[in-house]
Amino acid sequence: MNLLSENHLYKLRFRINKDSPQEYINRWIFFKNKCESGHEENEQIVDQIKMFCKLEQNKKLSYLVCYEGGLFGLDKQIRFRRKCAAECIKRNNIDDDIIMGEIYDMGADTETNTKTETNTRPDKWTYEELDDLISAFIKVAEYYVNAKYCIKGCIEMTKQDR
Repeated sequence: MNLLSENHLYKLRFRINKDSPQEYINRWIFFKNKCESGHEENEQIVDQIKMFCKLEQNKKLSYLVCYEGGLFGLDKQIRFRRKCAAECIKRNNIDDDIIMGEIYDMGADTETNTKTETNTRPDKWTYEELDDLISAFIKVAEYYVNAKYCIKGCIEMTKQDR
């Protein structure tokens, strides 16, 4: 089922319960830093996510070699939030969440017949694929935090201003 629309921006957001013991939160922050430190730090995490995916198309996604790191397939990609953005947010004490945003469709420009990068057409991703990534990411995060049932994930949808 494809619920995604080009009228919205999408992110996968992961968080640890605020009432978790401090030792779990400390391990979560360490894990968050690995995720958001870019391609030299998070490639192993992406491999683990793919290992826990149930959908074959998610297992076949490749590691996205770019500043943020992430996953990509034939016509789509999803990137981790950049650490510099996360550090700015942390300075303002906004969140300790891990974000996989910049959900892209790598569609073809119909006039030039070349690949273009846009996050205004996330329709190459299905709800099932994103849900599978959420479930797999939570399993990996639980391993790093060494705790179960305290990590949550969701698809965040924001209406685009046009």
